[in-house]
Amino acid sequence: MQKLDEIMTDLNFLLQKSSIKANEIKKQETIYQPEQARYRLLIYFNNKSNGTWLHSFDNAHFNNEIHIDEFNSLHKLARKVLVDYKNLYKHAVIYANLDDKPSVKSNNYNTEIIKFNRLGQVVINKQWEIKTIGKNSRLNTEILKDNKKINHNNFEFVKF
Repeated sequence: MQKLDEIMTDLNFLLQKSSIKANEIKKQETIYQPEQARYRLLIYFNNKSNGTWLHSFDNAHFNNEIHIDEFNSLHKLARKVLVDYKNLYKHAVIYANLDDKPSVKSNNYNTEIIKFNRLGQVVINKQWEIKTIGKNSRLNTEILKDNKKINHNNFEFVKF
């Protein structure tokens, strides 16, 4: 009789839990943010008035070693705009932080690397260059120090 009561209690609990609507369950609010990121994507969606920030993940793990791969992290952000968010955004810009250790909290993301618009046009900063040091691929920040904004002299339309 005692086991029957336990089973009925458990069954009653499960029925009550299953009657909760999906929108009453709180979604997880925290999204993993890296401590250091060279690039930050600002994207304005069609259905939102304010922009959304996404950071790049620059570390690549290979054979139990961590390498910094800023080339692929930039292309992953560009792919996210062009493939995942295709026809869902108004305007998007990828900014770079030119510090030696680009901390996410420093907010020094003021150098434009790539701009996207809703017509599918992609504008890239001509001064952007990657240098390879050992097994790490890093952004050449020395060239970009004077070319923070994309103007008519140093941009080009590209196709991805």
